[in-house]
Amino acid sequence: MENDLFDCTLCPNKIDYPISSLGKKTARILILTSSPNFSTGEPIDEISQKVLDKILEKAYIVREDVYITSTVRCVDGNVQNCKRHLWNELKEIKPKVIFALGKESFNLLIKGKTGTLLSKLSGTLFYPKYIQSIIIPTYSLQRIADRPSLIHNMILSFIKGNFIMNKALGKVGERFVQQILLSAGIDTEENYDEELLIEYDLECKIGKKKFTVECKVDRYSEKSGNICLEYWDCKKDQPSGINATTADIYIYVLPDGNNLTVWAIATKNLKKFYKDVKPIRKIEKAGDNNACIVLYKDVDILPFFTRLDNVSEKEVRSIIKRLLK
Repeated sequence: MENDLFDCTLCPNKIDYPISSLGKKTARILILTSSPNFSTGEPIDEISQKVLDKILEKAYIVREDVYITSTVRCVDGNVQNCKRHLWNELKEIKPKVIFALGKESFNLLIKGKTGTLLSKLSGTLFYPKYIQSIIIPTYSLQRIADRPSLIHNMILSFIKGNFIMNKALGKVGERFVQQILLSAGIDTEENYDEELLIEYDLECKIGKKKFTVECKVDRYSEKSGNICLEYWDCKKDQPSGINATTADIYIYVLPDGNNLTVWAIATKNLKKFYKDVKPIRKIEKAGDNNACIVLYKDVDILPFFTRLDNVSEKEVRSIIKRLLK
């Protein structure tokens, strides 16, 4: 691919050293930018790299799994001329997910959305027929650097992409919840105390009110139509899940196609549901053979929850306040 760039004659005033790409060809994630660093010949500048590193860390994505390239490949580059090099990269790398950073990057990949605001598109999943990759548009790194408040939205987009590739990764779901709360102006920190991890995952604060959150990812719910609730640790022979948590709010992250949905309930209400409602099934040694769980039909249990991922930031705050009463 690099040789093609050096030999390219599509732009008459092409410089001798084109914009190179960063990353391994085995990467499952491709990031497409539209503002390369012409002075260094790399697809992003130093400030953008720092922003990206923060986003990848929060989205639980390892840098080695990321390939970064640009819509233009030289100073005098024309996007329409340069797209040939992008298609060659896509064919060779075959990324699972493509993050299109900025409207120009997105418009190069998906036609017919040029009049749609990026704020409406960010985080949406697109499935083009011409390539076996999921395309997720979001803001450019320069836009995030200029307006840091948008970073939570961008992190949510990256978490969605990570979840697609790692549906068993519970930490990804936890980060997704954390960013939804942060976007709503709710202070949220992860619980790093190993002795307290069995009790809750997130420490939060809304106004002067402190509260804790337990996060669970049920990756089988979509296929089975059931929601699992853990209640006992078989290996340690001790309470776990609903019987061990001291969290104020209990949140499920559930897959819906390749999207994520987030459902919240006051833990006291879920404990009452667990006590009063007979499950359709009990399973011992589920998961990694260490969890005892009960199953409920999603149509029976989810009406007691409130969804957080499809409402405004103001509504998220209102829901959380109501659940804490």
